[in-house]
Parts: sequence; structure tokens; C-alpha cells
Amino acid sequence: MSQHISLLLQELNQSSTEQPHDVARDAWIQTASSDEIQQLLSGLIDLAQDNQIQQHPRLVGVLIQLVRWLRNPALAHTWNEEDEGAVGRQIVLLYKHLGGQCACRWVLLQWLATAALPATLRSLVKLLPESSVPDDKTVALVFSPLFQDRTYDPGDLFPELLDALDQPRLAPLILDLANFLTRENRVDKHPASDRRKKLEDLLRDLMHRLHQLDEEGGSAQAPEELSHLVGEAVALVVSLCDALALIGHRDSTAVLLQVLDLPHRRIRTEAGAALARLGEESGIETLLDLAREPVARLRVLAYAAELGLEDRLDPNYATDEARCEAEVALQLAQPAYFGLPPTRMEKIDQRQMYWPGSDEPVDCFLYRYFYELGDSQLSNIAIGGPISHTFAADLVDVSIEDIYAAFAGWDVEHDEIFESQAEELNDAQRMDVSRLVRRAHDAGYEDVAAVCLGQFFGARFIVARARREAVEGLLAADRDQILWYPASGVRPLGTHEVLCIYKGRQLLRSFPT
Repeated sequence: MSQHISLLLQELNQSSTEQPHDVARDAWIQTASSDEIQQLLSGLIDLAQDNQIQQHPRLVGVLIQLVRWLRNPALAHTWNEEDEGAVGRQIVLLYKHLGGQCACRWVLLQWLATAALPATLRSLVKLLPESSVPDDKTVALVFSPLFQDRTYDPGDLFPELLDALDQPRLAPLILDLANFLTRENRVDKHPASDRRKKLEDLLRDLMHRLHQLDEEGGSAQAPEELSHLVGEAVALVVSLCDALALIGHRDSTAVLLQVLDLPHRRIRTEAGAALARLGEESGIETLLDLAREPVARLRVLAYAAELGLEDRLDPNYATDEARCEAEVALQLAQPAYFGLPPTRMEKIDQRQMYWPGSDEPVDCFLYRYFYELGDSQLSNIAIGGPISHTFAADLVDVSIEDIYAAFAGWDVEHDEIFESQAEELNDAQRMDVSRLVRRAHDAGYEDVAAVCLGQFFGARFIVARARREAVEGLLAADRDQILWYPASGVRPLGTHEVLCIYKGRQLLRSFPT
């Protein structure tokens, strides 16, 4: 046994809870021989049997390196059929001994999928239904090698993999894989063709569940739980609609027509596209009509092109401006923003201008968007064109020029543009801050307290809290100018937004007009 392996197993046996996870520390595994990998796996299995490594923070790094070892092109020169069987069996044994309490054992499922050998794929099919994959992102990582490899036999996965369709977290990826293999002509017929009626029943059950959630208004669930339930159901409905369309049986039109009654735009788009593939005119009409909905528009345009329906599409929804509006709506619907599309959007400005990273002027659009939920309303400004973004602070009463500057400042990345927090400054930097604070005092601002010191290509500036004529706010000051933003409204501009405005102003001013 090599010194690398002995030392690693010894450290893992110490059951440390303090040692940080560092994937690079075990990069040597990537160049190990097949014999060394089998020795390492034997040692890991022994430790797992004694419950020594299940919670060890270093384990995940080791497992990730095992996957990377498998992807090493040089391995092809040493990998033989005997190695395949031996290592694959060890991976399965380690997976079982680690048990459900090991949060990172899913990496071993990814190893089985990456190997994509008959034995490893059959093992994957057996282990997946009993696995406790922690989240949707992890499930996608397990399945991703199966979408990339073009050499394995789908018969080693299907139809047995369809037995796990009763697990909501696995079902969408299983169907997506079956749909992918069908589109790529890797199978003679859709893997779920013989289970079409089961898919239809599952779709009806999901429709009933979504109707219940809509009628109850999610009163029994916390908002996060409700969002998860709806997202899980929608993902599976989308995959089911696609699968039924690819199976291509006309009897499926009945359940797909029922799906059109659901209010969810993504679901109606997918059901419309599925019905269009089956030649159902009402599906075609619904699909094309959904182009008026910004959040659905890009998907509708893609389906119209795929299905040869572009000549029936309203050309107003295929313009660059219409696509830009759709991109903004989709961005706002992401979990990092609001998690759902705005109720309505209004274009408030359009212009061509230079933008960070562009050599020529680009089309820029500002949209005012609205979220109307019951008696409450939220409104703000978003940009479309070079980027799609909005701020948490309210920009409605900010000048158009400063709004563009805020987005440009947010978008720019350059080594010569940066800032440091006031508490992190050295003596020389604190002297720069003092000079700029004094300048603000001399200009009539009171109680000036610097939040950060920035640098824009060598020029120093501060963002500071201050008061002017009894009104509190934020200012950005350099040796030539002071920008003042009084605090107002429910969501006033914060340090981040003022910093972005200053940087964006300087940046946009440097471009040709």
C-alpha cells in the first residue's frame, strides 16, 4: 500500500470534525493506478463498516477525486474488464456500508453513472430507489453523466429505472433522460411507451394536487414548503407532458387537454406543445397565444420554430424587444429574485449606449414591473438588453441616468475598480477617507461616516452615511464631485446601490457619446 493511501486512511480514521474539506488535497488520486484505487476502496470500506468516516469532513473530497479519476483519459490504457467489475463492486459495497446517514455518499452514485458500464448502470438502477439524495441539484449531478455519455446501452437502465417514478425527486430526471434518449434516437421507442397509461394516471394525480394547492391557497403550508411542493409538481408535469408527446399516442390528448385548464403558464406551455406535436389544433392555438406572456414567450418561440409554426406566430412577439422583455420576466421569476414572474411590466425607457464589455452600442431597456398580491403591490425598475437585473432598493424615483449607472456599476468587473470596508483600511487609506469626509463637511453635510473607500482606476472615493438639512441619506464623494441620495420610501437606496451608481457614472462617462 502506497504512503499516500496509508496516510489518507490514517487521517480519516481519526474521525476529525475540525479538519476542513479540501478537494485539492487528495488530487493525487486522479493519477492512481487501478490497483491503488482498489486498495483505497478496500480501506474505505473497512472504515465505513466501523462507522469511522461517515461524518468525516474530508470524505466528500476523496469521493469527488474518485469520480475525477474515472474521467481521466489516461485511464483507458490501464482499465480492463476485470478492473471494471472489481472497482464497481467495491463502489457499491462502500455505498451500502456508508449508509443513509452519510450526506455525501451520493457521489458514489455519480461514479456509477460516470462509469456507464453494464454492471455499474444496473447497480445504479438498484440503488437509486433506496437512496436519500439530499436535493434536486444533487439529483441532477448524479444523472448528468447519463446525458453526456453516448456509448452506453439504454437497455441497462430501462425499463427498470421507471420503477422509481413514484419518488418525486427522481421522477422528473428519469423521464427527462428517457425523453432525451428518444430525441437522440438512442432507443427504438420511448422507454416508457409500455407504461403510457401509468404516466397519464400520474399526470391526473398531479393536476388534482395542483388544483388543491390553488384552492387552499397553501394555507396549510409555510411559503417555503408550498413553493417546494409546487415546484416539484410542476417539474414532473413538464416531464410527463414531454414524454406523452414523444410516445405519440393519440389517446393521451384527453389528459393533456385537461392540463390546459391549469393556471400555471409553464405547464400550459408544455401541454400546448405536447398537443401540438400530436396534431391537436387547440394545443397549437394555446401555445401560440401564450407568446403574449413574457415569462413563457422564449419557450413558445423555441417550440414554434421546432414545430414549424413560426408563420402562425404574432410577429410582435418575435422582435428583439419582445425577447428582451421575456428575458427580464424570466430573470425576475428565478428564486434569487422573486420566484415568480411579475403581474405586469411597462417599458419606461429605451436607448442605444455603450456598456461594460461591449465594443459597440447595445440596445438597453428599462422596465417598471409590478407584483400585485391581494391588497399589496410592489413595484420597481429592471434593466433588459445587456443584462437582466433589478435591485432590492426602490429605483422608481431615481433619475433614468442614475438607474442606468446603477446597473452598469453592478455589471462591471475590473481589477482597477474595487472597494474596501472602512474597518479594514490601513493608515494611508484612513487618511484618504479623512480628506474626503472633510470635503463633504465643507460642502454642508453633517455627521459624515464613511462606510467604504473605493478606487476607480486610481481615483479614490468614499460612500458614507450623512445628514443634510436634517435629512439622512448616503453620499458618494471624490475630489471633484459629491453625489447625494436622501433616504426616502420603504426601500431607500443602500450602500450597495450608491456604490454601483458612482461606479456606473464614472464608467458610462468614459464611453464615447
